[in-house]
Amino acid sequence: MSKKGVSRIRALCLMFSFILILTTVLVNPSTLSYAQQVSNDQPPVKLEVVEVTASEHDGNFPENTIDDDLSTRWSAQGEGQWIQFGLGSVQRVGYLGIAFHSGDIRSSTIAISVSTDGTTWEEVLGHSESSGTSVQLEAFDFDDVDARYVRITGYGNSVNQWNSLTVVHIYSPNPDGPIVEELEQIDPGPIPGTNPFTTPGLHNPDGTAHTIHTPNPVFGRTLNILDYGDFEVEGVQDAVLAIIAALEDAEYGDEIYFPNGVYQLISTWPTDGTSNIYVKNGVNLRGESEEGVQLISHFDMQQTPNSKIITSYGRHDVQISNLTLSSTFDREFSDVPDQNNPERGGPAYGIFIADYAGNPSYHVTIQDVTIEKFQRMGVRIEKSRDIVIENSTFKNATDVGGGGAGYGVAIQGVQGIDRLGHKNDTHFNVVRNSTFEGPYLRHGVLIQNFAHNNLVEKNEFYDNIHDAIDLHGQGEYLNEIKGNIIEGVIRGGIGVGNTGGTPPNSHSASGAGNLIHYNKLTNTRDGITVIMGSPETIIEKNIIKNTQNPANSKGIYLLNAPRTVVKDNIIVNNHAHNFWGILVAEDHGDRNNDNKGAGIPEDILISGNKLINNSNGIRLEAGRNIVLENNTIKKSLGDDFVNLIPED
Repeated sequence: MSKKGVSRIRALCLMFSFILILTTVLVNPSTLSYAQQVSNDQPPVKLEVVEVTASEHDGNFPENTIDDDLSTRWSAQGEGQWIQFGLGSVQRVGYLGIAFHSGDIRSSTIAISVSTDGTTWEEVLGHSESSGTSVQLEAFDFDDVDARYVRITGYGNSVNQWNSLTVVHIYSPNPDGPIVEELEQIDPGPIPGTNPFTTPGLHNPDGTAHTIHTPNPVFGRTLNILDYGDFEVEGVQDAVLAIIAALEDAEYGDEIYFPNGVYQLISTWPTDGTSNIYVKNGVNLRGESEEGVQLISHFDMQQTPNSKIITSYGRHDVQISNLTLSSTFDREFSDVPDQNNPERGGPAYGIFIADYAGNPSYHVTIQDVTIEKFQRMGVRIEKSRDIVIENSTFKNATDVGGGGAGYGVAIQGVQGIDRLGHKNDTHFNVVRNSTFEGPYLRHGVLIQNFAHNNLVEKNEFYDNIHDAIDLHGQGEYLNEIKGNIIEGVIRGGIGVGNTGGTPPNSHSASGAGNLIHYNKLTNTRDGITVIMGSPETIIEKNIIKNTQNPANSKGIYLLNAPRTVVKDNIIVNNHAHNFWGILVAEDHGDRNNDNKGAGIPEDILISGNKLINNSNGIRLEAGRNIVLENNTIKKSLGDDFVNLIPED
């Protein structure tokens, strides 16, 4: 055959192949990717972002929008909050792809502006709404434009005033129109193959002990804050600028020293309008004395939600010691737990410790610090590890009315997600030898959201509003509660499992294996309570004594508490009317959430306990396979033992 004939045959074959491919696409377009379905020749070109900043954030950082992870986000509350992307040089921009947090259940409103120099801005897209039907990238198109900077301004969403973006892509112009990729939804749960933890408290997965870090040593300079300015800004004493200057000067191994005095914190951190001070890796903050150094924040949460006095995002090797964190709050306190204090105020948090883009804060020590006049939490530890709080005092929260208000220390992971194996898994945090003073604290220490293997040891809790130590009913497991003194808590002592919260992330059962031992509870209603199906709690060698009120109090109260062990506890001299040393009963669940957590106790071991000189001893109202052995019950003012469980 001639060369011309061969060429004709090849041409016919190519034409036939093209027709076959075209037919396949028309008949079954799902065989190609989304971008290829729209344009086989012109896939989208995503421009590289070299920097990202924002007007502010709530701990969900602007950098989270460039990681292509739909489970992370940037968030800021209020109309006009913005996030800005730098391209490094002036480039031609055609459109944006933006994915929104909860984008499938609410629509968000944004505007887009561009600049070539970061000073002069041009709005290229006015107020525009997202679909409200997708968590994936959505295209926002405008006329092609030259830009070095791209800014997205948020105007809230259809539910509230939060602006929350998960991923942002900036694209060059595409002749086939705006095309965006479909992103893989990454499972944020446990990393497959990770060895689980099995022993409560500070123990590694293999059962060996985890060593608590020592406070960060100072081997460099001591920088006296008084050497960095007289703190006066426009006639007002403001220490923040001097603190910033000292931190900029400080190097790893240095400390910043505060002589006794009052330091007004009026300004905010340059890149975060919700914080007074950021800590720096390897640099300690030390006062001359806990009582003598007063850092007074001028934040009021009503004007600045999520405000913090001291912030640690992904920082490490820091010690904060010998000072008091307070605020200008001067209105009325409230000890009413059923409603928020209308006079509440002050910053939301005293010290806020969290991760940064998945990297935890760690080796942070808070020692000999008093924290007061905050609204939500004295210290919040979130998605971080190896944080130690010791010899510190928490008191005078400005609100105890629920919704996350009035906690001394909160240790928490991610709501509804177990982060086992991830760097920012919340574990090995310690609260010890500290004091939690009521009546203006709702909870002293709270653990929630799959936080595990944390230690709460040798603290003192007085007159707290609700449970002094609360395992908050969101999967927290293998935590150790040891050697604490709890007195005068009339609405609970140590709680495992919890009702309340907001569906679908309402509270329910705690996780398995929490260990509660060697604690002393005095005049405390419902001393130790396990509810909502929280499994395998170990309650041993605690002392519960001298409960005088209110009526119907309990020493140890088990509702839906499968496989709980109650062993070698001493319950003595509790004379409140109708007090029971150990009460086992049916759990009717959360009446505000379809009775979630309802059930009867099963497989309970009650062994070796001593119940002496109480109003009543042990009462069994419901359950299956309840084993009682070697318990001592004597000198009860009423009944030693009542069993109301029908025989099979």
